[in-house]
Amino acid sequence: MITAGLYPNIIVVDTEKRPPKLLTKTGEVFLHPACLDHGAETKLDSKMLVYHELVKTAKVYVRDATTIDPYALLLFGGQIKVQHRSNRIIVDQWLAVASSPKTAVLVKQLRERLDALLERKIDAPHAPLSELDQKVVTSVATLFSTEKAAAPPPSSSGAQPTASLRMQQAAKLKPGDWSCLVTPLQCSQRRIAPAPPRAGGGAVANAIGERAQTCGSQVFASKASCFKCGSGRPGAGPGAQQGGVQPGDWRCPGCAANVFASKPSCFKCGTRRPGGDGRR
Repeated sequence: MITAGLYPNIIVVDTEKRPPKLLTKTGEVFLHPACLDHGAETKLDSKMLVYHELVKTAKVYVRDATTIDPYALLLFGGQIKVQHRSNRIIVDQWLAVASSPKTAVLVKQLRERLDALLERKIDAPHAPLSELDQKVVTSVATLFSTEKAAAPPPSSSGAQPTASLRMQQAAKLKPGDWSCLVTPLQCSQRRIAPAPPRAGGGAVANAIGERAQTCGSQVFASKASCFKCGSGRPGAGPGAQQGGVQPGDWRCPGCAANVFASKPSCFKCGTRRPGGDGRR
């Protein structure tokens, strides 16, 4: 949201210089002494920042600035163009983000679908999301839930970011496939450790991050539960007969895995079938 609201007020940090240089499209700027990041240019967690305004005195200063993830720029910034030969994505013909060609194409496709979704919601705010729209939202949420661990560097190294694996998974979804949306509350029941709160993120930021944290696995249409955490298909009750669930199969009360009717205990966690073997 910050990137979308303040774009095109973007600063690129050139870490090859000592001290690092802060560059905008019009030239070099400096962090004002009142800015919280002043003096910490070498310790920023991203090489891109957004700012609110420039003030010119002895130098051109930035008073309010914060780092952003390059994916936020690619999804909520200006027009993007893929440069396959140089392994880069160019934003508005001047901002370069390193990316493999495959990842760049996935980013562009996700951006196009996200733009189309936002336009439809602006025209019809109360209209329900289609299945494709839900997959787009899930893909974006999954991407940003991994941003701190695997954000692509804004350089020309060409290294493929690990987070692109999530995008590749989303791109391989077939009709009927679904995304596991386990929440942190459910994680404790599935033995999945939720991501820790961001340091200095504040209560609101950490709450948003907590809601966005998901298992994120992409599951085949024929499966009624997630292969990774055992969570059932969204919208399917305990007795729902969907995908590979057959009459007589039962849901484990310990991990929510779907177990064959012939099995007296859960294959995943060993919990016994409720009420004995349950056979009739």
